[in-house]
Amino acid sequence: MADSDSSEEDSIHSLADVPVLRYADPRDPNAIYTFLGLATLPRLRPGNPLRLLPREMVLKIARFARDGYRAGWEGVGRSGQLADGVDVSNYSDVPNLALKMPPMRSGVHYVEIDLRIAWFGTRIFFESADDSRPESFGLELTYWEDDHDDDGERESDKAVDLFYVAGRPGARRVDMQRIRAFNDCWTWCDGPVIFGCLVDMVLDCVTFRINGVDGPCVRFPGFPWRSGVRMGVDYLPDYGGNERNNDPITGEARYYPRCVVSCATPPTTPWRMLVESDHPRTAAEHLARVGPDRPLCQLADLEGRVHDFLTIHDLH
Repeated sequence: MADSDSSEEDSIHSLADVPVLRYADPRDPNAIYTFLGLATLPRLRPGNPLRLLPREMVLKIARFARDGYRAGWEGVGRSGQLADGVDVSNYSDVPNLALKMPPMRSGVHYVEIDLRIAWFGTRIFFESADDSRPESFGLELTYWEDDHDDDGERESDKAVDLFYVAGRPGARRVDMQRIRAFNDCWTWCDGPVIFGCLVDMVLDCVTFRINGVDGPCVRFPGFPWRSGVRMGVDYLPDYGGNERNNDPITGEARYYPRCVVSCATPPTTPWRMLVESDHPRTAAEHLARVGPDRPLCQLADLEGRVHDFLTIHDLH
């Protein structure tokens, strides 16, 4: 009996066991020192166009190059290093498996999260770095049900909900809306789902993007931004690993690709996101807009939707 218990314990994985496919490249300090030298050394100034910049601006640019935010998953792989690509296909038994990044403290950052496969309930979230303020917001992949089709069958289509969670366990308050632009822009455990997030720590807002489809810029003024914000992803598929599984909707037997989760801070931001980010609005302000350009809509069964959300993510 003791041996059985021991073997069962040994089979349970931890977050540190998740295989790392790739580590984030550390910033090269030599490039920063070269920049500073070219911009400030008197003997190089005559032929150096950077001599026209004020020294204060040069130092600010150098500090940004040194301290600029890098996306990466903490708690996996080698200690002290950030992983930007992990394979969680065989690690669904990790309790409350969630991949999280270091907190952002200031500035504006564009971050992409690439999931090779995702399913209903997979979400990206932003949480406060202050443990005394357990608040979070983000996007969750879900579905909406249409009226019966011509064959009398219920249609199920992919959707994405925007959520904001406040309050402590036992007294959670959840606000949710549906983002119209993201309907049917992702597939269940089939193609990749790529989230793009332009995070503005100055204006307290995030501009969202999924699979090349641009979404709204949403302000979250009640969130404790000044304490920093961590990005994360959770509720990842336990399908995958090139194993044969039955599709839960069609019943068809098929093979699913491995569940690989990557993140990056690309050097450029899609220009349409930059345009949208100039018009941040709270969720209430988005809902108050009229016409076809209104990006958010109310949920028909909010109470049931919130209950499902809290149950899936063990937030009761």
